[in-house]
Amino acid sequence: MRPWCSLATPTGLATRCCRMARAGWLWMPLADRKTSWSWVPAGPFAWQRVGRELQPRPYSPRLLRARRSFRELMGVDWAGMIIAIDGPAGAGKSTIARALASALGLIFLDTGAMYRAVALACLRGDVSASDQEAVARMASEVHLSFDDEGAIYLDGEPGEPDIRSEAVDELVSPVAAIPAVRAAIVPKQHLVATRHGGLVAEGRDVTTVVFPEADFRFFLDASPRERARRRARQMGQLERVDEIERSLARRDAIDSGRADSPLRLGAGVTHLETDDLDAQGVVDLILATVGARADD
Repeated sequence: MRPWCSLATPTGLATRCCRMARAGWLWMPLADRKTSWSWVPAGPFAWQRVGRELQPRPYSPRLLRARRSFRELMGVDWAGMIIAIDGPAGAGKSTIARALASALGLIFLDTGAMYRAVALACLRGDVSASDQEAVARMASEVHLSFDDEGAIYLDGEPGEPDIRSEAVDELVSPVAAIPAVRAAIVPKQHLVATRHGGLVAEGRDVTTVVFPEADFRFFLDASPRERARRRARQMGQLERVDEIERSLARRDAIDSGRADSPLRLGAGVTHLETDDLDAQGVVDLILATVGARADD
């Protein structure tokens, strides 16, 4: 592969090339012809040539190690970096991950929204969670995509706010506990990681199953009562804190007790208790942790 910039190019072009490379873009061949080169906006080592076409490179721990080597070589701070955030329902994962991605200029990946989208598709298609084969088929067939803000779309239609409904709240954990559903969704999550130059992913198994080789891994936690208060404030229904706490307890039992990819604190994952912190406080704590480790 050609270098990202050449000493033989004019100074202005060489500077631009170096800036593009540092930002996580690559100058890559788009076909077998030597003249068919272009900037590829997907971060280091995200794509590969198959014949005359570019295709996403399969996700693997080796891919992440290659990206780390790229960052060390080019002096890049965040290009290709993956930050994974786990935790139980109501711990503030989505809020924190979205703010963190914005602060670092990374893509936000809400893996939980993908399972919520499957649950919503089942509700719309009148598919029972007890029919595991039908649910798994739905997970394989539904087309999931994200916009630039991280909002999810089902077959081209916006998933928000329907994926946050109470009906989906009750259905999403049983749906996500089906091994065939997770087998269909995880490759889609890996595809997002390979196509972009870096991301912040949140979910209930992203630090242990989806991205165990992530550059940084955090487990956000809070007491059941505090998580229920946060969810009630989010819903604008503070009078339902007790009911919401019981609902979260049921989800915790399902998520922690499922045989495939249970919710758990993995080895080497940074555990953050957030009862006494607001969202910005948690973001600042993670940014400080990431910055300190990056400087080591």
